[in-house]
Amino acid sequence: MKNLAVSTENTRGQHPTYKENNGCVITFINHIDDFIRVDNFEGFGKEFKKRELSEIKIAQNGEVLFTGSKYELFEILKTNKV
Repeated sequence: MKNLAVSTENTRGQHPTYKENNGCVITFINHIDDFIRVDNFEGFGKEFKKRELSEIKIAQNGEVLFTGSKYELFEILKTNKV
C-alpha cells in the first residue's frame, strides 16, 4: 500500500474503488464542519514538502478536537478505551 490510500463504496456497498498515493484526504461526516482530514504534505511554495508522518485533524462543528500523528491518536484511544 502506498502512503495514503482510500477505499470507497457506493451507497449499496457495491463497486468499491481504491486510490493510493494521495496527498490529502478529507472525510466529511454528515456536515461540512465535522470531518477527519489526513494530510501527507506541509508548507506552501518553496516550503512545500512531504511530511515524515501524516497529520490527522479531527473536527466537530468546525472546532478542531485533535491534530497530530496516528501514534498520538492511538495513544489517546488506548488511554480512553471504554
